[in-house]
Amino acid sequence: MSLNLRTSLLISLLLPGFMLTNVACSGSAPVAHEPPPQRLPAATAFGSSILRVGKPVVFADGLRVELKSIADSRCPANVQCIWQGELSVNLIARGGDLGNGESAVPLGMVSARHRVLAPYDFVLADISAGTATVIITKPGAAQ
Repeated sequence: MSLNLRTSLLISLLLPGFMLTNVACSGSAPVAHEPPPQRLPAATAFGSSILRVGKPVVFADGLRVELKSIADSRCPANVQCIWQGELSVNLIARGGDLGNGESAVPLGMVSARHRVLAPYDFVLADISAGTATVIITKPGAAQ
């Protein structure tokens, strides 16, 4: 085999591999990007807040309140019950003056519309499907 033929054969075997290596190193291959950082909810002023299940609300002092669940144990229509039942919410509060530990704040339309978790006051104003209107106040904080 002649030298020119061997050289041509060698080049034809090596050139495709060189081209692929060059493309991979040129930066034209897709680059994995980091996901954007998780956005925290904007700070809310104390007062009336509409809470949605699973959507925390953060107040200006760092208090974070989340509506965990809504329970409806009211007596159905056209049924005679011994007790009228309760429409209630389960809140979890942390941060602010409470520190990092979680505090449960159960509220009900009949039995416990108001709870104090010092220094915060929680008042259940209304409940609808998936939301609760809760008035959260803190003495000395802007309402």
